Amino acid sequence: MTSTGWTLAVDLGTTSTAAAIRRADGQVEPVRLGAVADTMPSAVLLADGQWRAGQAALDMRPSYRETFVSSPTSRLGDGPLVLGEHLVTPEQIVAQVLDAVLEHAVRASEGVYPTRLVLTHPVRWSTEQLAAMREAARLSGFGSDQVVLLAEPVAVVHAGGTSWEPGAQAAVVDLGAGTCDVTVVHVTDDPVPGKDVVVLAHESDPSAGGEHLDDLLHTWTTDELIRTGHADLVQELGHPHAFAAAVSVRAAVHDARHALSEHDSAQLDICVLDREVTVTITREQFQALAAPAVRTVSAMVTNLGDQPTTLFVVGGVSSTPCLAQAVHDATTVVPTAVPQPAVVTGALHTPWAVLTPDRLFTLTAERVRARQPEPVPEVLEPPVS
Repeated sequence: MTSTGWTLAVDLGTTSTAAAIRRADGQVEPVRLGAVADTMPSAVLLADGQWRAGQAALDMRPSYRETFVSSPTSRLGDGPLVLGEHLVTPEQIVAQVLDAVLEHAVRASEGVYPTRLVLTHPVRWSTEQLAAMREAARLSGFGSDQVVLLAEPVAVVHAGGTSWEPGAQAAVVDLGAGTCDVTVVHVTDDPVPGKDVVVLAHESDPSAGGEHLDDLLHTWTTDELIRTGHADLVQELGHPHAFAAAVSVRAAVHDARHALSEHDSAQLDICVLDREVTVTITREQFQALAAPAVRTVSAMVTNLGDQPTTLFVVGGVSSTPCLAQAVHDATTVVPTAVPQPAVVTGALHTPWAVLTPDRLFTLTAERVRARQPEPVPEVLEPPVS
């Protein structure tokens, strides 16, 4: 009898989350997680005892900044967090993102729940972080035998549809929001899932990540405001009552960085109280700011040593021209184009994504209890050193 179950793959990124579905007939398709996009912010927020995830969390951030978490997965492996008057674990926070993704995915599957969950993760993650990810999946209702953890570069090499021969090597340059990760993988002759593709080498550097580039552009913006006689606005942005304006400036910086991938200049509209100032940055100016990151990416790719047979370049920052050019200049291998979102679609083409017999799961009372934040105790226990 043909299984009617399906598999869900989720890539919980530093700033954005993507997901895809593998139907019982083998068809793979992204999950629409936003109004006009296949991704959603990874952010989570706790408002009056109720969780919000994704864009809803971002929208409410100015009013609940003490209970806002921009990158939940970066907390995995750490101890509990104090969010306002509540004590929560990182696993509980990540589970909210998974819940939001699951809601969209189930809706796209006519109310049927998945029988398997594939969660991708950075190669550099520790055993503690991986265990925490499994716990987050459990809190979202998945049994331990339903969950597969898969290293992101291993997923990517399957996204290209390449027919691999034993002995082949591929490099994955992942220019993400948090870090630039360069990984070399080797194809073995072992048919066992997880042993068919192994990681030979890995290097990671946050100085080439999108968030670091945003930091550089944000600093440039404030310096430009001061240079052009608007030091009072910069001072105003530092006050607590201008928090919403400061958040909007950060968003403008992020949007400008992406705009510079396609245009020679970008405008940043700075609005503080009743005043508005427009700052313009050229691509040439941004490239000067990004020069250290370019050198980092170039060095990391050069350090690959022997040229791999195949090269994949993925990640939200890979569209930044100067970084893409750095990869091109550092290797003689032409990057292989992969369908986006490459990590989750690739994950569903691996042997791990083979469907298991149907077994739907429900929102149990245990899971409901596990999702609720606990009140902060009067005396917090000191951290264990």
